[in-house]
Amino acid sequence: MCFWKKHDQSTQEQAEDQANDTAKYWEKVEERMDNLAPILRCIFNENEYKIQLSAVDKAVELIESSNSVKYMGVGSGNLWVADDVSHKIVKVVRVIEVAGVEAGYNAPVSRSAMAKITYHLTHMMPPVDVFNLFLCKAKYLLWVAFEFAGTTAFMNPHVVNIIIETITELKPEGREMSQLAALKRNPGGHPIRSEKLSYLRHNPATMDVECGVLYVPEVENFPLVDAFFFVE
Repeated sequence: MCFWKKHDQSTQEQAEDQANDTAKYWEKVEERMDNLAPILRCIFNENEYKIQLSAVDKAVELIESSNSVKYMGVGSGNLWVADDVSHKIVKVVRVIEVAGVEAGYNAPVSRSAMAKITYHLTHMMPPVDVFNLFLCKAKYLLWVAFEFAGTTAFMNPHVVNIIIETITELKPEGREMSQLAALKRNPGGHPIRSEKLSYLRHNPATMDVECGVLYVPEVENFPLVDAFFFVE
């Protein structure tokens, strides 16, 4: 990176300009890594960055009902196994398991790619109902849905119905009778679609918060919660 000194500036002003330029430079590097993963040719080359970013968006758009099940693991935050996924948006992670055996798993290439895939899956027409492939009214497989899709599982009415059927409220001491759980009182009060929350440093447009929407932060180390959801 080059810094051009101005002859009419003092040494202190030149140092401040250099520090500001350095900060902006690394902010841009971090933004590109967040969007595309640490691919050197894309981080340091503007044209390569734009080409790769376009390729990521195109790969997400190519997810259809026929191949969506291969990407449902992306919302869980865990590694998963699937063949024939696009490596523009999914990377292979090698994991050493028991007895030193090495296995290959999938993971999203970046937090931004994960948010884009999740958003796409929850906005597909017709809606993707891959949870039914796992659940098939078998309550003991409910954990599979949560391990496989994380918070996005709550957008599937089949999953929510099974949760409602299996909820058992413990009657607190001093209360005469149990109260219905929130989902039993309001079975439709679960998210039906998702929206991604972009990094503040990207200056995202202001949005109106809606009920019935699952808001998923792009930032990977967001404290305490995986997503936001509001009810009336």
